[in-house]
Amino acid sequence: MVGRLFAQKKRRVLINEFTILGVFIAVVVFGLLYGVLLAVTGTLFPDVRGAFPAAQPVVAPTMAEYEVEAREVLAPFFTQALQMAPADFAGDTGAMLQLVQKTQDRLLRVRVPKEYQDAHLGFVLLLDQWKRALAGSGPDREVVLQKTKDQAAANQWLGL
Repeated sequence: MVGRLFAQKKRRVLINEFTILGVFIAVVVFGLLYGVLLAVTGTLFPDVRGAFPAAQPVVAPTMAEYEVEAREVLAPFFTQALQMAPADFAGDTGAMLQLVQKTQDRLLRVRVPKEYQDAHLGFVLLLDQWKRALAGSGPDREVVLQKTKDQAAANQWLGL
């Protein structure tokens, strides 16, 4: 008697679990079908192309605009860097390192016209070499001051 009661109780539990699982699957299937139907008919995602303004293409600055912006970014660095001597690398270089990092971050955000891409890349690489030199790289220390003078001379528009 106990065995039969246990078997009936077990059968009811299985029926209840399968019933709940079946109802869940039915709801999911009907929900998916309803979503597909709405998407196909266009009522789920109405046409919103006109609701957003068209993206404006990014326009490169003119050469004069770039020169003004780059001069503004690079002037503090070049003013300080052209006054440094090789012996200055032995002291505390924290302030110069901060100036170099700030200048490079600002320079990387500047929009560049096609005519100045090489010069801009040269400035970014020069600043990267300054970081290495200020961090203690001996070979970079010897070369970085000369490259800075060369960059200033090659780009007279900086007004240095």
